[in-house]
Amino acid sequence: QLPASSLPPGSYAIALTISKPSSGLAAASETLYVELVEGSVPAVVFQALAALKFNPTWSTNSERVALETSLDATSLALQASGSVAFAYEWKAYVRVAGADMPADLDLGDMGAVTTTGLSGPNLAFRSGALTAGALYRFALTVTGGPQPAFGAVDVQMNRAPWGGGLSASPA
Repeated sequence: QLPASSLPPGSYAIALTISKPSSGLAAASETLYVELVEGSVPAVVFQALAALKFNPTWSTNSERVALETSLDATSLALQASGSVAFAYEWKAYVRVAGADMPADLDLGDMGAVTTTGLSGPNLAFRSGALTAGALYRFALTVTGGPQPAFGAVDVQMNRAPWGGGLSASPA
């Protein structure tokens, strides 16, 4: 593990070889080529979610699904000075069998899906836009600085109870 800023800008080849001599199997090797460039990457900070699970419909704003982010102080100072203008883009994924698949949500639809659109630092949903029982991953890309920044958060939606039985006594 290398501390941040320990390598100067340039091209690097990172090689990894895995072997187990006593197994009789050939070693496996892979090389990754990396280009380091000068510049800082804005840090995306997600505010803590209000709940562990969210209901797909709600009647008060305090129950809504809202993702709030901010940038680190250095990036905010650069933006305030006018030396950089950051752009935001949200994408939605749903977890299916452990894999992220594009969600069938138009995050730009401020009439039916969000109240914020997909190009701001925050993402807030309209009641009923998200599917009960779904596990979503919402990913944010921030561009405009020397390097893009990425962040993501997972949101689990509640579903109505199902299966089982109900009995009351006395009948």
